[in-house]
Amino acid sequence: MCKLLIVEDELLIRTGLKHYFPWHELNVHEIYEAENGADGLKLAIEVEPDFIISDIRMPEMNGLEMIERLRPLLPDTVYLILTGYNDFEYARQAIQLGNVHDYLNKPLVYEESIQSVQSVLELVQLKKKERERRTFLEKEHRKWKESLFMKQLFDSMDDNEFPAEITVLSDQNHQDVMYLPMVMTNIAVYGKSPLPVQEWTNEVLGLIEKHIETIPITMEGVSTPILSYLNENKMYVIVACELENLNVKPIREHLQYMNLNQTHKTYFAIGFPSPSFQKMGQQLKQTEELLLSRYCLPECYYFSPEPDRVPLSVTTTGSKLDGMEKANLLTAFENKDIQSIRQLITGFSNHAKNLQVIVDSPHQWLAFLQELVSVILRYASRHHIPAAQIYSEDIVKLSFINKFQNAEQLFTWLADWSVQLISYTNEDVNLMENAKDSYVFSEIENFMKQHLDHDLSLQMVAERFFYNPSYLSRLFKTKLNKNYMTYVTELRIRHAQECLKDPGLLVSDVSHMCGYKSYKHFVKTFRSVTHMTPTHYRKRIGM
Repeated sequence: MCKLLIVEDELLIRTGLKHYFPWHELNVHEIYEAENGADGLKLAIEVEPDFIISDIRMPEMNGLEMIERLRPLLPDTVYLILTGYNDFEYARQAIQLGNVHDYLNKPLVYEESIQSVQSVLELVQLKKKERERRTFLEKEHRKWKESLFMKQLFDSMDDNEFPAEITVLSDQNHQDVMYLPMVMTNIAVYGKSPLPVQEWTNEVLGLIEKHIETIPITMEGVSTPILSYLNENKMYVIVACELENLNVKPIREHLQYMNLNQTHKTYFAIGFPSPSFQKMGQQLKQTEELLLSRYCLPECYYFSPEPDRVPLSVTTTGSKLDGMEKANLLTAFENKDIQSIRQLITGFSNHAKNLQVIVDSPHQWLAFLQELVSVILRYASRHHIPAAQIYSEDIVKLSFINKFQNAEQLFTWLADWSVQLISYTNEDVNLMENAKDSYVFSEIENFMKQHLDHDLSLQMVAERFFYNPSYLSRLFKTKLNKNYMTYVTELRIRHAQECLKDPGLLVSDVSHMCGYKSYKHFVKTFRSVTHMTPTHYRKRIGM
């Protein structure tokens, strides 16, 4: 939609211009009026019209002077001037100066005038598209700068030295600037697919902008109110603000409400504010560790280092795997006692609930998990079980700890992995290339059919079935003679063919049901597999 400003000192001509052309059909929905150049100048600055029709000779300020003063203020506005025979030379000079696209001769001849108006509106649309493109590129450039900047900062989290090439300058008008490190994550219930990253990150960033009065951070000529960096399922954020304007209570309350009865939970950790940006690498790392507090505070979604954050009534004991627990666990493994294995491992969730150590020293909590995993892997090694094929780097690096909402889910996952692992006896190892794989493929296919409307990434499926992603990928190629994505595509299209038999479903509905966000991409993929479009497929089966 376009905005038009008519600047003309004669009321009759102004009124006539408003009704002379079919403005609504021309996509002009806002029309403003001014009776001289001075008023036109003020109104144009206020409403920023897309184009202006202006007379030349007017009291107080003529049209050419108004245009000359508006040109630097509204560089994308286009002008049409009204001219009589005596003003023709003025019109010619104005066009040569730029921004004046054409002129309308008085009295107006409709056929000639409408062509000029249409020509101006085409130019307005071109300028709008160029402006949108420019805005998009500037936004992308800023995002790229932010991402690169935060990536450097993220990589420095384990170092004591801040990268020398990174410099940040805050708005010089603010003297008491404090930098706040924040880390957020969104975690699905065990067994559920994660939320699209864009969905939860937009909500959390909107929450920050709404409740924290930020000060723009300037870096290498790019100014932004919030610096953010996404890594796996965590978002790292830095904002600059004045502490007196910091009010996190609404954020805490909103998180509590947002997570009510949801299968996906958003967790928010805010670290110590610092007047020095140079400390933000280490501060982000410490803030990240605060998220582990959810394992002993399962009903909390907001974490901060203040002493009065949450009153704790937990003990500091039980942070190690004792000898009796190890012995019982190994005995259960040797006997392949699945029930005992599950009871023992899921029982360790009480460690988390009773550990102040998670809050005070998360490294001890990680050491406990590492000890538990080591016991299981030693059993696998002793029995020549190809554990490297059954677990991903999540196990070795303990990064699986980032993927669960609470201790029950984490230890249920570890118990499931353990049961999967002991199923590979020495005899099973020899059968892995045959019946075992057939069973696994059948289970994977059943899982995929239930989640076709989700993002079925190799990583997600591999984790679900306790496979190393690289090994699972090779398994698809060697056993099915096709890569993983081809397998998923064929599965989606087969499902689409079944859905298309239902006359009550639109093709666009089927597209979303099969996991395609883009309708065009779905049609293109369907045609590449079946050699026909979904519509032609329906005609072929008599629908």
